[in-house]
Amino acid sequence: MSRPRVFDYIEAVARARSIRRAAEELNTASSAVNRMILDYERELGARLFERHARGVRLTTAGEYVLAHIRRTAHDEAALRAQIDGLRGMQRGEVAIAAVEAAGPFLAAGLGAFHMEHRLICYRVTTAGSAQVVAAVEREAAEIGLALAPPPSRLVNVLASRRHRLHAFMADGHPLADRRRLKLSDCVGFPLALGDAASGGRRVLDRAFEALLLDSRPFLTSNAFALMIETTRHTDAICFQFLPDGTDPAPAPDGGLRAVPVEDGRLSPVDLALIVHARRALAPAAALLADRLSAGLRDAATG
Repeated sequence: MSRPRVFDYIEAVARARSIRRAAEELNTASSAVNRMILDYERELGARLFERHARGVRLTTAGEYVLAHIRRTAHDEAALRAQIDGLRGMQRGEVAIAAVEAAGPFLAAGLGAFHMEHRLICYRVTTAGSAQVVAAVEREAAEIGLALAPPPSRLVNVLASRRHRLHAFMADGHPLADRRRLKLSDCVGFPLALGDAASGGRRVLDRAFEALLLDSRPFLTSNAFALMIETTRHTDAICFQFLPDGTDPAPAPDGGLRAVPVEDGRLSPVDLALIVHARRALAPAAALLADRLSAGLRDAATG
């Protein structure tokens, strides 16, 4: 970004209090400096300098213009520093807390980002939604990805994408060939559910309670990998929220099925990208948050 040359002339004349001395500093003819300032004064419709035999003095209008010139220079320097911080990157580490359901999205986002910014490292912690929010609140994580996060005045949601519940089961399970399931279809089988810190578990518990269904699990865990491996070897069912539009749901691995669950008391939930509401992100984290936000928005509208 280049500023008008007349700004340099005005600033130099104001500093030297003389058009001649300013022209010498600028290595420019006095007539050129004077002419450009006169043209600018005509454009503004106001005199910037009072001219005297011994030099010049700023008018009130000239003081306003000089303040604007200096403020613009300061703002541009600050802008360049911010952009250089984003471009130059930025060694260091970005701390992220995410629910397990965000794994595929986060892996794809970090992979693409890493190919462009090779000097940044990432520390990712998997946790339940309540724990993700708590980590962002206490600044243990700069970026969080949570399902149906509990509301918090210390957290801002930058972007989100709607997710729907799916039931996971072994290929040979009696319900594996169904295209849709209700929660009532699942309660006759052993259930593996996430722990109380899971946003998905809170949504499920409310739905089971509203439908007067017995949802006591035989297995409770904060590790989806453990629960899904259990379903591979038993007639158990576990649940996971997948991005809206994942239909028909792909089998997550050989020997497993994922069937959408639809019920009147079971609403979709949002996978939300969250940051601290009162703390500015470091440049690397801010750039990554922008990229992940765009990814969530694009997926939601795609």
